[in-house]
Amino acid sequence: RWSVAAMSSLLQVFSNTSVLPEDVLPRESASAASFLIMGWFTDLIYKGWKAPLVMEDIPDLQQEVKARKNAEIIISQLDKDRRKGRRFVLWKTLLKHFTFQYWVAILLLYIRSVIVFCNPALVRMIIQFVNSEDEPQWRGYLYAV
Repeated sequence: RWSVAAMSSLLQVFSNTSVLPEDVLPRESASAASFLIMGWFTDLIYKGWKAPLVMEDIPDLQQEVKARKNAEIIISQLDKDRRKGRRFVLWKTLLKHFTFQYWVAILLLYIRSVIVFCNPALVRMIIQFVNSEDEPQWRGYLYAV
């Protein structure tokens, strides 16, 4: 059972690019592990280290992050509001179309805040653990993790 899980995790490191079209962007064709550690970006960094990058070296952006696509979303909402006789409110449009991205940003901000405010408490607990001789050893491992 564990060998199947280990093999499955190992297979996530490699991406099967043989079944993808040639014009797929590097970020979209990256494996799960490569996506997490930004390994898909390494070739571009190495190329830029060897010689200055030119525009042909830089891959195209994904459709959903291009300014043109976002402008189309906002303009279409503006047209809908005008046809219905309503006043256009930009923040409502942004919230309607980009709710998921806002929630991800809020989650990351919350995680960052927890890390920033927990660091002093964690340092205090580590110091108390090092100074104390009667604390169980598993707490030291827990603090290290």
